[in-house]
Amino acid sequence: MSLQHSTTPGGRAAYASIGFAERGSATALLRNDTNDTILWMAAVVPRCIGFRSPNHLLSVRGNRSSQSFNVFLSAVVVVSVYKLILSLLVFPSLALPLLSISFYSKNATMKLQTAASTGVLSLFTIITALSGTVAAHSQAEKHASLHHATSNSNIAARDIRQHYDGDKDNTEGEAHGDIKAPKGSKFTSHTVGSDGEEIGAYWSEDPKNDEVKHAFIMIHGKLRDGDDYWTTMNNILKSAIDANYPGADDEAIIVAPQFFSEKLNSGQYSSDMMAWEDVNAWQAGDPASHPKGTKLTSFDALDALVEEFMDEDKYPSMKNITVVGHGGGGQLNVRYAMVAKTPAKGNAHIRYIHGDPSSAAYFTRNRAQKISTEEKLPSREECDYYNTWRYGFDEFYGTADGLKTAKEYFQQYITRDVVSIVGYDDTEEGGDQLCAALMQGGMKRRDRNLIWWQYVNTLARTNENVTGFPATFDELPDYSDVSHNQISMRLTVVEGAGHDAEDVFSGEEGRASLFAVDVPVGWRPDGWQPAPASKTAVAAAADRDETLHEATPQSSSTAMAESASTRTATELSAVLAALAVSTAGFF
Repeated sequence: MSLQHSTTPGGRAAYASIGFAERGSATALLRNDTNDTILWMAAVVPRCIGFRSPNHLLSVRGNRSSQSFNVFLSAVVVVSVYKLILSLLVFPSLALPLLSISFYSKNATMKLQTAASTGVLSLFTIITALSGTVAAHSQAEKHASLHHATSNSNIAARDIRQHYDGDKDNTEGEAHGDIKAPKGSKFTSHTVGSDGEEIGAYWSEDPKNDEVKHAFIMIHGKLRDGDDYWTTMNNILKSAIDANYPGADDEAIIVAPQFFSEKLNSGQYSSDMMAWEDVNAWQAGDPASHPKGTKLTSFDALDALVEEFMDEDKYPSMKNITVVGHGGGGQLNVRYAMVAKTPAKGNAHIRYIHGDPSSAAYFTRNRAQKISTEEKLPSREECDYYNTWRYGFDEFYGTADGLKTAKEYFQQYITRDVVSIVGYDDTEEGGDQLCAALMQGGMKRRDRNLIWWQYVNTLARTNENVTGFPATFDELPDYSDVSHNQISMRLTVVEGAGHDAEDVFSGEEGRASLFAVDVPVGWRPDGWQPAPASKTAVAAAADRDETLHEATPQSSSTAMAESASTRTATELSAVLAALAVSTAGFF
C-alpha cells in the first residue's frame, strides 16, 4: 500500500498534533537513524520538554553538571518513545506481528490506523504531562537554564556575538585597577534575585531616600567604566541645576551598575558579585558566569535596580526612574526597553534612553536592502546568523518574566517611554563591525540608529515622515494591529556630537531627554516636515496639561500593552490620550 494513499483522517490529525505538516516529513525523519534525529525532533516538541531549538538542546547536553541535563535525559526518553509511536503511525503494518493479527483489506488497515492514531494521541498526552513534571523547575531556574551561556563558541550560547568571538583573545577594554569611587559617590552592591548574588554599583553618597523624586540608572560603555559614567551623569546633572533647567533636582540619586569582566577585572569584585566570562556578553542581557552557578543576567540586574526605586516604603516621594545607556550601555538598554520586566508595585514613571548603540535586536528578519550612502551591505547569504540574538530574536530564550513572541516585545517597546538619542557626527568606524551589525545600516552607528527609527515607524505604520532617512526596505510586515499607528518612542539627533556621552547629553536634546517631558527632534533631513498627528502619547502631554504633577502608573502602560491586540483603534486612542495626560507631570 502506498504511503501517499494510506492517510486516514485520524492519521492526519495525529501528524498535525505532533508538528508535521504532512506524512512525507515524518517519513523522511524515520530514514535518519542517528542521534541527530532525536535532536531534530526536540525542535518539534519544544513545549513538552522545555527547549526551543536543537542548538539549545546541544548546549544543555554539553553542560552535564546543570539541572537542565536531567531535563535532557527525560527529553531523550520522551522523544525515543515518540519516534516509536511515529513509526507505527507511518507504517501501521509494523504493529501487526505484535498483535498476531492479519488484516488483508484496505478498509481493515485504515480502521486499525485510525484506532492506533486515537490511542497514540492519548498516550502522547500522558507522556507530555509526565515530561512536563520532570522539567517543572521554578520560573527563574527555567529561564536561566534555557539561555545559560557556555564557555565555548557553540552558537547555542544565548548571544551570537560569542560565536563570532569564539575563543579568540578578546581584550576589548582595559583592567581598571583598584576600585575608587568618584567624589560624591560610594562603591557598593545591590542584591539581585534570591540566592545572594549582587551587582556592583557606584551609588550617590548619603541620598535622602525619603525626599528623592528622581533616580538615574546610568549604564557604562564597553570599557565597563562605571566610575566614569557615574561622574558623567553627575556632571550633566550639576550643569543642568546650575542652568536652572526645569526638572533637574539636586536630590536625585545616580546609580552606575558595574558589569565586571572575569577576564579583565579579576580581583576587583567580591565572591557574591556578578561578573561575565565574555567581555561583551552583558551588553546582550546574557547570564553572568560569576558567582559560580549563577543563572542571573544583566537584565535581571537592571530589573532589581528598577524594583529598588519602585519601593514606595523606601522612596515615598519617587516620581521618575530613568534608565540610560550610551554606546555599549546603549546596546544593553535598547534591548532592555524591549524585554524589561514590568514592576509589580510602585507608580514611578520609567523612561528608557539608549544613546548611539552599535546594534539593536530586530523584531523581524527584514533588513535594509540598500542605504543612501550607497555603501554595500552584507547579504543574508554572507551572514548566516544575522537574526540570531543580539541582532534579532532567533535563539532568544526569554527572561525571568517568561518568553514572548518578537511581536509582543515590539508591542512592549513601542508602548514604553523610550528615547533614542543619536550623535549626528557618530560616523567613525567603531563599535561592532561584524556582518550582523553592518546589515543594520553599514559602518556608521549614526546611520544604523536612523534606520532603526525608520524601521520601527514603518512596522507600526505611523504617519511619521521618514522621507530622507537612509534605508530602502523591501515591504515590511504591518504591525498596526498592535500599534494602532502610534508609538511612544522618540528620536532626537544631536548635531555636533560624536560618540561621546557627555557631548550627547549636555546639550538641549540630551537635557530634555533626561529631565523633561517634551524632547526636541534635533536634526532632520532637508525638507522634513512633522506629520500632522505624529505626536506620541508621552510627548503630547506637554501641550495637554502642564500643571498635572502625577507620574504615570506603571500598571497603565502594562494594561495598554496587554490589551492592545483586542481593542479597537478608537478605544486604544482613548487609552493613549489618558496615558498622555497622566505623564504631563513627568519631572
